[in-house]
Amino acid sequence: MSSPPDNRRLTGRILAYEFIDLLSEMARLHGGDVVALLIFTGVWTANTRHLRSTTDRYAALHDIPPDSQRRPISEEDLSVHLCMPRQIQDPYVEGLLASGLLERRPGGLVVPSAIFTRPEMLSGANETYGRLISMLARLRQAGVSLGEADDQVKGDASVTLARSSGTWLGAGSTKGEDVMSADGNWKITINTPMGAQTVDAVITTNGDTFTGTTSGQMGTQSVEGKVNGDTLTWSTQITSPMPMTLEFEAKVAGDTMSGNVKLGAFGSAPMNGVRA
Repeated sequence: MSSPPDNRRLTGRILAYEFIDLLSEMARLHGGDVVALLIFTGVWTANTRHLRSTTDRYAALHDIPPDSQRRPISEEDLSVHLCMPRQIQDPYVEGLLASGLLERRPGGLVVPSAIFTRPEMLSGANETYGRLISMLARLRQAGVSLGEADDQVKGDASVTLARSSGTWLGAGSTKGEDVMSADGNWKITINTPMGAQTVDAVITTNGDTFTGTTSGQMGTQSVEGKVNGDTLTWSTQITSPMPMTLEFEAKVAGDTMSGNVKLGAFGSAPMNGVRA
């Protein structure tokens, strides 16, 4: 049996690109300042590090660990953890404290749980998840195995990313089956009789249902719908150019989706989408 191809350098390029792209996107939440993002992220990850192995709590998007579960990190430990000199770190910490993104408590710094309920933070969590799903899809295409935890490693050139039993990162995959998740950010185009309409959507699946938001010329709306294998169905109400219920059905295949939208009494229109 031949050995798997050595794809370590290609894998490194994919990981590095996705990391930098995500870092730049998330930095926009902090005025485009990557250092502020790094310190903010260093604090909240330290606050919740002990929860990483928790599988039955604080997993869903809106299931945010409360302040009582957050463990402070001292400013000295943060400096060591980030490999950042205090003379660089301290002014940023003071700025984050002044903006309310950090709090000093007995034992050190904490990012309050209320911060994570902000729309931009929820959007950022969706962005992170969507980009991770996209990255994993690219790794699959590069030949990286994303198999079961007990898969055998065949030679030092192969790479296997283990997953837990059941579904993996909400992707709906089972052994011998590879169903791509719909989670993440999408740019959807609907070819209506009045011309093409573009909608930006954020989707988070949970078993056989999903929630999310859509935004476009008609404004921003919360949506919820059903998941059946690789097919999503949902409906939304619009008031312009006239009151109407739009009924969507879309099939997801990797980084694309396609389907139809029922336009009330005006028939249906084709739609397609790509990961944003």
